[in-house]
Amino acid sequence: MTRWGGHYEHMVVLDADSLMTGTCIVRLAAAMEADPDAGIIQSLPLIINRNTLFARLQQFAARVYGPVIATGLAQWAGRDCNYWGHNAIIRTQAFAAHCGLPDLKGKPPFGGHILSHDFVEAALIRRAGWAVYMLPDVNGSYEESPPSLIDLSARDRRWCQGNLQHSRVMFASGLKWSTRQHFATGIMAYMASPFWLMQLVVGIALVLQVKYARPEYFTNEFTLVPVWPRFDPERSLALFGLTMAILLAPKLFGWLLTLLNGAERRACGGGIRLTLSAILEVIMSALLAPIMMVIQSGSVFQIIAGRDTGWNPQRRDDGSIPFHDIVRRHRVHTALGVFTGIIAFLIATSLFAWMSPTILGLLLAIPLSWASGQLAIGLWLKRHKFLLTPEEGAPPAIATRANQLQVEFARHGFDDADGLLAIHQHPEIAEAHEAMLPAAVPRPRGQIEADRALAQAKLVDARTIEEAMAWLKPKERMIVLHDRALLFLLKQLDGPSGIRPIVVR
Repeated sequence: MTRWGGHYEHMVVLDADSLMTGTCIVRLAAAMEADPDAGIIQSLPLIINRNTLFARLQQFAARVYGPVIATGLAQWAGRDCNYWGHNAIIRTQAFAAHCGLPDLKGKPPFGGHILSHDFVEAALIRRAGWAVYMLPDVNGSYEESPPSLIDLSARDRRWCQGNLQHSRVMFASGLKWSTRQHFATGIMAYMASPFWLMQLVVGIALVLQVKYARPEYFTNEFTLVPVWPRFDPERSLALFGLTMAILLAPKLFGWLLTLLNGAERRACGGGIRLTLSAILEVIMSALLAPIMMVIQSGSVFQIIAGRDTGWNPQRRDDGSIPFHDIVRRHRVHTALGVFTGIIAFLIATSLFAWMSPTILGLLLAIPLSWASGQLAIGLWLKRHKFLLTPEEGAPPAIATRANQLQVEFARHGFDDADGLLAIHQHPEIAEAHEAMLPAAVPRPRGQIEADRALAQAKLVDARTIEEAMAWLKPKERMIVLHDRALLFLLKQLDGPSGIRPIVVR
């Protein structure tokens, strides 16, 4: 952007699994040109190409409930909307001038690079006076989703750290109050899990107190009447009802709108299958919620304790996870469900009944997580037209072409190629890669970057490209790929056959 990006008025940002049709891009560009104050215009990406049980649940929910939620967000936020990091069009000059991300003081997880960058970029461009809004009715924007519960939790851990980092940003000067509200909402999206967990612990403690502690009807203070224990079941039920209404209303409206739309109803398998699919999604969401509550609570506690997550790539395929890994990841959740269930049942059967959805979800953590990544279960549901979306019956042309290219690339081994090996073996790739690197910034004398020094030492010590690939750690690999001098050392190494490659200068 600092070299050749300025030649373009607008840019479209895509994620690794994003797809956008030409019509969608043209409509976004037309909206940007028609609004000189627009800085970012966000589309609503729908999930496609997913076949595991968990991914199909997300795909169905995004297709049926997503437009309702997105329309509500667009109306609520107006021109102070948020940015999701991809599938959006951005005014290049405004973004380059105002959206440079600061490195937060201190060490990760609260310091260093901002992981959830999109919220901050929206905040900065909005502070500069540019509008950020969403066009939920622009079709042709697609993405994919994690294939299993464990894959989602891995990505969610990074988002948790990034959102909690926003506590260092949300009070910056000049930000719009709506922006601060976006930051607060994002933080509470993860803090709600430990609050929910603490609420369960406090609820159990209160029931224990009522059952085993003798109430003090007459305190040391003078009073004419006894001090009776106070319970307010009416307000508790009212709060529970309000919570359920907030959670289920978008699902209900999305199901109803899809049911009333004849074409979409038929594309989702008909009214009966659409309704059964919605019920299945609600039940699975309720069972998975307590598992995610414990996972997110653990993430929050780890971040507060100073544990950094880094930035690890996520799986995009439909492969299942080994069962022993699933047991290892969820054995604590299952044990917590057993412990909570026994304690609740011993205290009072009414408490056990009240907590049964949470207890059941934790008890079934291992089989639910296993089933979530099963391709066979998802394909069985697809064959019987459950959790069906219109895009499955009539796949978008761009998705069909992308899938064809993916098969072709996999056949040639392009997707599995190591970046260092590709640069070493193909001079044309190395030349194109180096041409896109920014100009090197001179290093101040006396300031030695430890990771770069290690990478250089390993390249000097290595004799073959295989040794370099085995020795370089992920962070050192990234340093090599961004440094022309280190790339030169890489290209001097012997290849797999011991033959030194020809270096194109």
